[in-house]
This record gives sequence, structure tokens and C-alpha cells, in this order.
Amino acid sequence: FFKTQLADTISPTILTAGAEPNTLAAEAQATLNCRLMPQTAPADFFNNLAALFENDESITLTIIEQPETPYPQPPAQTEDRLFKAIEAAVQKIYPDALTLAGLSPASNESEFLRRHGILAYGIGPVMGKAKEGPHQADENILEEHFLQQLELTLDIVLNLTQIKTTQTK
Repeated sequence: FFKTQLADTISPTILTAGAEPNTLAAEAQATLNCRLMPQTAPADFFNNLAALFENDESITLTIIEQPETPYPQPPAQTEDRLFKAIEAAVQKIYPDALTLAGLSPASNESEFLRRHGILAYGIGPVMGKAKEGPHQADENILEEHFLQQLELTLDIVLNLTQIKTTQTK
């Protein structure tokens, strides 16, 4: 998890080869999901990856989906109204937690929105300590954590819009 916040990563997501279990494949393909740090230029990343295989004519690299430019993307601004609304909501729901702007291994639209000058942050629920992480076969969330996420989201909206509520329990 922490490596995805500190360095560019490559994950093979689709592997294809032969059609029969007892026959050698004539060719194989791998689709790689590359998650780049905000300061990494996609062209430079691709050129560095291609350089690893420059002496092997049997390997061809092709970009399936080109990331949007400009790079680098704008840095997070933790003094803006939205971040402050998130920070206040987090303190209410999770009093001992720190609110930090960081890069997550999860994907969301924030990357594309920020490049067009739209302020965006991603938030997500506590996922517990399952053996497998998000998007795995046994992905689940405890009801308590789901309800906390709903409350957190509502509080962020209320903080941002400065709507005051009377809370009864």
C-alpha cells in the first residue's frame, strides 16, 4: 500500500497466451496498469520502460490508454475550503486521525478534474483488516464502517456548504 504512494507502479492486469494446456504458446500478451506519481511524465515513463526491452525484438510495447496532460498535475492545496471541510468532518468521526493529502492506490476522477482546475479529493471507507484488499474476491465492508462513511460524506457536504444541523441521537 505505501509503495503505491511513493513510487510509480506497474501491475499486470490481463495475461493471455496459448489456447490449450498441453501446447506451447506462439505468443503472449500482458496488459499492464501503470499508476504514475503526479510528477512523472507519461512519455518519460514509457520511454524508460521501453528501454528495458530495447535488445529484445520479440517484445513490443503499445500504449492502450494515454494519460491526459498536462503533467505534472497541480499539487494538493491543504488550505482550501474543501480540504478544511474534509479535515473538520474527519476530526468529528475519527477524533484521533490525521487528515493528509496523499496518493492512493485506488483510482478516481480527481486526477482528471484537477488537471482542468477543478478542486477534488477522494475519500473512502475503512476497509477493515481483510486478507484481501479492495476489488478482490472477498471485498466487503462492515456495516459500522459503511455508516461512518455516510456520516463523513454528509458532514463534508454540510461543512463545505456551511449548513448547520441539529443532531439528535
